[in-house]
Amino acid sequence: MSRELLTPLSIPLSILIGSAIIGAGLYFGLRERSEVAPPARPAVPTAAPEIALSIVAPPSPTPPPRLVAPDTELRQRVAADASAALQAKHPRLRDTCWKPALAKEPLPAEARYVFDVSFDETGTEIGRGISEVRGATRSDVAQCLRSLPMDLIVPPPGVNVGVQVTIGFP
Repeated sequence: MSRELLTPLSIPLSILIGSAIIGAGLYFGLRERSEVAPPARPAVPTAAPEIALSIVAPPSPTPPPRLVAPDTELRQRVAADASAALQAKHPRLRDTCWKPALAKEPLPAEARYVFDVSFDETGTEIGRGISEVRGATRSDVAQCLRSLPMDLIVPPPGVNVGVQVTIGFP
């Protein structure tokens, strides 16, 4: 046979032979498996001993937070308190995050960030998100602000409250 005739026939022939080998392997492999006896089940005892269990819940050290939606007046008061607390920390934030970033890259020379802060019923900060204001931001400063510890404290609102406060630099 010539090489030209062998090449067009060799591809379909090799596919046919390979399929036959795979099919035979599956058939004989599965056939051997079905002949194996399933494992014996352990005997189930007819009478189980009685065991008395008593579950005692541990005492709760603190009561769960009140799930009350804060009203608009309370939210405005907490937002004002959070803004004042954040402004009190502004010099430290400027020295820690703004000045080192400005020394590396002078532009943009101004930036604003929105702090989305949550406080528990005692006024302690329990959550924070920092958003960058489009067109007036520096991502290096935002990343630095996000790495700082959550330490804002406001007068106790009595319920969990979330507010948004904007802060700007320089």
